[in-house]
Amino acid sequence: MKTFAFDSIERYSRFSETRNLKKLICNKEWRAFSEDEEKESYTFMPNGTVMIAHNTTSLKGSWELDTKNRLFTIEGKSSKHRFTITFISKEVMVLNPAGDSNYSFLINENNDKFFKPRFYPDLINYFRQKDIEEDKDADLAAIGQKPVAESESTAFKQKVASRQEAINEQQQKEAAEDLLEQITDGNSQYGTRVVLYIFAAIYLIVLIYNLFKLPVAQAVLDTITYGTIINLVVALLFINKLVEKVLDTLAIKRWKKAHPNDPRNKYL
Repeated sequence: MKTFAFDSIERYSRFSETRNLKKLICNKEWRAFSEDEEKESYTFMPNGTVMIAHNTTSLKGSWELDTKNRLFTIEGKSSKHRFTITFISKEVMVLNPAGDSNYSFLINENNDKFFKPRFYPDLINYFRQKDIEEDKDADLAAIGQKPVAESESTAFKQKVASRQEAINEQQQKEAAEDLLEQITDGNSQYGTRVVLYIFAAIYLIVLIYNLFKLPVAQAVLDTITYGTIINLVVALLFINKLVEKVLDTLAIKRWKKAHPNDPRNKYL
């Protein structure tokens, strides 16, 4: 199961189902969330057996659940993984792998809400929506049996919609920043490498030019002198940053072409 960073997921534990965890988990197909085309799912049986499907292959393993401590163990033929159940509902199960600060997400493929997240922001919005719903329930509880004017009801709905929109936008921006870092990773190294190649090429060109009209010793000396001056100019032009910027732009274009419907695209 792939892991994802999620700030303060523990704060959503108050929404988590706590009764009859085993019944909630068993006899359902739980798909491991991933933004790529990889297919991995788990079906947990009440007898402690788990069927693991990975792309086109499947295998049988075992699983254990410590309901008191919410510890979840999955064991395959040659591996054993232990998790803490951080959050669970009829739609999503969030697992924290032992020794890892990130989280794995399992999605109930047959949930009643038809929740089928494709991208990371979809998961974020799921939890943000729970915040909205709790605030709404709290406001309604505070109102009690008092009649609510239509204008107040409309204002409340607008407030909820506005807050939800702001939360979604901010979260997508943060997710886009993480995505940008992933797809442009290593471009700064390529920029530095290109400049080093340019430096070497300049020294070589100057040396070859000098060898045609100067003695070898003088040609080497002039190459070191004038080649260094030229390379200082190249360095001052920040060619490496220009190369990095071009590579970043190309990487973003390739991503958008491969993932045209990703909601993070407008923030890249």
